[in-house]
Amino acid sequence: MNVNTQSNIPMASAPLAADPHRSSLPAIAVRQLRKDFTLHGQGGARLPGLNGIDLDVFPGECVVLTGPSGSGKSTLLRILYGNYSVGTGSADITAGALRLRLHEATPRQVLAARRFCIGYASQFLRVIPRVPAIEVVTEPARRAGVPRQQAQERAESLLRRLSIPERLWLVPPATFSGGEQQRVNLARVFCFPYPILLLDEPTASLDAANSEEVLSLIAEARAAGAAILAVFHDHDLAGRVASRFVTLQHAVSLQHAVTLQHVVSLQADRPKGPSSDAP
Repeated sequence: MNVNTQSNIPMASAPLAADPHRSSLPAIAVRQLRKDFTLHGQGGARLPGLNGIDLDVFPGECVVLTGPSGSGKSTLLRILYGNYSVGTGSADITAGALRLRLHEATPRQVLAARRFCIGYASQFLRVIPRVPAIEVVTEPARRAGVPRQQAQERAESLLRRLSIPERLWLVPPATFSGGEQQRVNLARVFCFPYPILLLDEPTASLDAANSEEVLSLIAEARAAGAAILAVFHDHDLAGRVASRFVTLQHAVSLQHAVTLQHVVSLQADRPKGPSSDAP
């Protein structure tokens, strides 16, 4: 196993070359990745999430995931960020000196990779309450060692670009609208030059002008050499930044239909119980 410890993971302070062919190693390599979810509150029923995914994403690429709802697009992003464990198969992350096999990594190694190598913008902003928006945005960069003034200037630039008025910078984003929260979330992930970016519906709650700005940020990150894996609800917008599309098939096969119908019926009749890696 070739996994570096936290002390060996470098800061991604210098942009990677934008040429995806500069290295024979993909930044993201997924092989026969499968993931099921166990619903302990429903008698241990298993809900399929991913069904044997193979995928490479190289530096300088923006790969956009497509597929029907429930095909595992967001699940794949969460696995690559370490929020969900790998079921079977493998998921490898490569960025500079980092070689991380997620299916074998320790929690400390995953946290170190998040700090320096992997930026993730989920569909929802989850931050500590009562923290001002500007500090929410600068926090990942400061945690990675970027000087306070440099992080502050970058954050202010991003908030302006994403139309967050200055009067809101010292206000906790929990009070913001859904679209404002999403823009703070995006500013947060673009505040540090992560070599790998995972973007889940980055324009879903945005108007046309802010969607254009997000596309520009994605294009800039890609030109700087970031490996980007994204989910878009708008195929036309995605086509403007995507180097290619990858379609995920629904993980639920016909033999699961009766079981899943029973699970849905149980869920309608009972309160939810605790689950393992609940989706």
